[in-house]
Amino acid sequence: EQNLQSAGYAGYEQLYMVQPGAKYASAADFKAPIRAEIEKAGYTIIANIGDQPSDLFGGHAEKLFLLPNPFYRVR
Repeated sequence: EQNLQSAGYAGYEQLYMVQPGAKYASAADFKAPIRAEIEKAGYTIIANIGDQPSDLFGGHAEKLFLLPNPFYRVR
């Protein structure tokens, strides 16, 4: 949260973060249910942007964008 504020991001309504000590086999196991929760609250997620395929798995977004990451790829 401090990093977001330092980068100039403030005033957001909600921040979803993995709880300390929580373990997930894949990013999708955390991110897809959160996106479903956001939709259930009445929002439409128009874009999901990530640098790993697992960031995009699980649906709940109108459009997906996979960004190149020259430093690593999670398998």
